Amino acid sequence: MAKEGTEIAEETEQMIDQKEPDNPVSAVVDSKEMRAVLLTGFGGLNKLKVTKKPMPEPQEGEVKIRVKACGLNFLDLMVRQGNIDNPPKTPLVPGFECSGIVESVGENTKGFEIGDRVMAFVNYNAWAEVVCTPLDFVYKIPDNMTFSEAAAFSMNFVTAYMMLFEVANLREGMSVLVHSAGGAVGQAVAQLCSTVPNVTVFGTASPFKHEAIKHSVTHLFDRNIDCVPEVKKISPDGVDIVLDCLCGENTGKGLTLLKPMGTYILYGSSNMVTGETKSFFSFAKSWWQVEKVNPIKLYEENKVMAGFSLLNLLFKQGGCNQVKTAVQKLLSLYDQKKIKPVVDSLWALEEVKEAMQRIHDRGNIGKLILDVEKSPTPLMANDSTETSEAGEEEEEQEGDKNTECPANSLRVKREKTARLVHISLSDLHCSAVTMAQSRLLLLVVCFSVLQSGYGHPSRSKKGVPVRQRATEDDDMRTQIDKLWQEVNSLKEMQALQTVCLRGIKAHRKCYLVSEQAKHYHEANEDCIAQGGTLAIPRDTIQNDELTDYAKRSSPASKDFWIGITDIVKEGQYVDVNSLPVTFFHWDRSKREPSGGKRESCVTLSLAAQGKWHDEVCRSQKKYICEYLIP
Repeated sequence: MAKEGTEIAEETEQMIDQKEPDNPVSAVVDSKEMRAVLLTGFGGLNKLKVTKKPMPEPQEGEVKIRVKACGLNFLDLMVRQGNIDNPPKTPLVPGFECSGIVESVGENTKGFEIGDRVMAFVNYNAWAEVVCTPLDFVYKIPDNMTFSEAAAFSMNFVTAYMMLFEVANLREGMSVLVHSAGGAVGQAVAQLCSTVPNVTVFGTASPFKHEAIKHSVTHLFDRNIDCVPEVKKISPDGVDIVLDCLCGENTGKGLTLLKPMGTYILYGSSNMVTGETKSFFSFAKSWWQVEKVNPIKLYEENKVMAGFSLLNLLFKQGGCNQVKTAVQKLLSLYDQKKIKPVVDSLWALEEVKEAMQRIHDRGNIGKLILDVEKSPTPLMANDSTETSEAGEEEEEQEGDKNTECPANSLRVKREKTARLVHISLSDLHCSAVTMAQSRLLLLVVCFSVLQSGYGHPSRSKKGVPVRQRATEDDDMRTQIDKLWQEVNSLKEMQALQTVCLRGIKAHRKCYLVSEQAKHYHEANEDCIAQGGTLAIPRDTIQNDELTDYAKRSSPASKDFWIGITDIVKEGQYVDVNSLPVTFFHWDRSKREPSGGKRESCVTLSLAAQGKWHDEVCRSQKKYICEYLIP
């Protein structure tokens, strides 16, 4: 019996030994989790959330990085919307660049040691506490470069460098036009141009950015106006290089501005982003506005048209060595203090929605950074930082608001005659909008066919005069423009019909209190989707009327978002149209505004009898939309 017991004990010990991993430390690491931003599906801001995910381990040839900072680009916003070619499958962790410290390396990975300070490109998955990426995409950073600067360096400066020096061959005495000069790439372009003697830089940017960036460019123009005649006044022959991240109608204008032997480079299409979610009609409008380029015309005018995508070059076209050479040259310029990344602001992972809204509003000057170690701005105890599940379900059920006819729920609450009138109007507007959109789509298709025919002339078209073709093009464009106006007008009528029946009329406006609480930016997007904006009281009378209406509509609510913020510049309050605010109604008993940079969005407080408070923008509150009556 003793022998049997001993054998059983030995056998048990052998079984335990077999179950234990060869590397117990590895088993512990595999069980660890990390924080990461997760994109659960394509759409609005509520598709983003911070969650726990298993921590990755490096494979052969990979480097594991403990992330300190991540870069946020306009491309990330387009990825969230699904507004790119061949979008990846969701759920996924967004982000393409980060900086941090090497935590471990995979087998056969040479050149990096644990503790190295690095920046890296990542094919998604960058917005997390830990990433693993091939060593070809990792670069050591100088000791005097902060992690925030490193995260603002890789994508933007490499893009700017490759376009200027590798594609366009920038040389002394040349001239450059860069759109979105206040953005991260725009500022990188301006700095790199300053390293070449006698380069003239023309830039476009929102007016509120002009003061901050006026010293980085030679000539600065309002992004909302046509800059072609303004540039021609200064340089009648045009410019040598055009860098376009907008696309749409700017493509034709950029080609028009080029000198002979000049180069136009497209590196983005931000004009396709108009709302929080992907819009087919914004895409269609941007598409048809792009001038269809005839290669023969480029040949005759000695002009070059090019495109540049850094991520495609890296991850699809094997351009690692080219990028590595560019990074080395850029780091040398950094060491010489000739260039320095411009960081707009730092955000915690939990504040990614606010950060993304800031870049959507074109409010940044330089780069937005997700600081992995930063704590989010604290909220009040009764505020929520997450969008409710009900809100997400509602968005999915609503679908495309461009073609939806709201207000049908009112029919059961009105008398028979009023219901019949309302139904007739609603059906009429829905039919009109749908018909106008169908006609618009048909014209876009016809226009593309015509343009295609002109680009590849057949025998039957050889006799068509060039002037006649140009006239036909102009007529088609005019018809499409008119239809755009018709669709927008009908949508406004539809929204006004709904709002004015449910809300109140005052001062040639209709106001409507929301039924659900949302973050500030989501609230404004909801108002815009219905044809309006967040309410903007312009005087005491309007403010008092809004207060009375809010009390009647939602007496249990404490405060409501209105369309005023100082997000762009602390203490400089503007409305949702970026216009300066001249009327204020602060609650001075609470020493408002009192939140500093933490609180940038304004509420109308019922508890304070309609006085204003500044609040954290990601707080969830009800809101008031306003709609102008034509």
